[in-house]
Amino acid sequence: WSIDDRALYHFDRLVSLEPDHKDAILSTALLYFQEGSYELAQEMFERLLVLDPNSDQSRLYLAYIARYQGYYQIAIDWLLSISAERYYFEAQLEIGRVLAEQGKTDSALSHFARIIPDSSDQLVRSYLAEEDLLRNVNRAEQALDLLDAALIDIPDDPDLLYARGLILAKMGSLADHERDMRRLMMVEPNNAHAY
Repeated sequence: WSIDDRALYHFDRLVSLEPDHKDAILSTALLYFQEGSYELAQEMFERLLVLDPNSDQSRLYLAYIARYQGYYQIAIDWLLSISAERYYFEAQLEIGRVLAEQGKTDSALSHFARIIPDSSDQLVRSYLAEEDLLRNVNRAEQALDLLDAALIDIPDDPDLLYARGLILAKMGSLADHERDMRRLMMVEPNNAHAY
């Protein structure tokens, strides 16, 4: 048994013994989700919502599950019901991903553009979500322009440098790719991906 299997076994037993134990239900749901048992995870998250109607974490994971299963409107409905500040930004990114998976590229890009990040970390994640979409729909030039602008906003961010380096390699600009990887090695000397 792996550590996760043992943990799941114990949390599952705890939930059987104490059906209203919210922490045990959440832990069980997260473990089921991690191992890809989405129906069991969904059952646990829904159970948690009955016990704690304010659980926006449950709503977020129910949206992930719906997206993975191709139930896009259900995913959007869950995401639009999230109001807690802690999960709101992630919910907004996820709405963009759901739109992108439906092939609504322009709607997804418009949605990403309307997201207002609260921190530089959120700003980076927002840029990367948009870049990922552009790359996946073969708009490498637009992705590169976006990352160039992003690196003016947040110079030397390791994630942005790495993403731009990958785009440059994909476009065949190997000298520029190498430049970004070398810069990344200076910013993060232990970055194995850069090496």
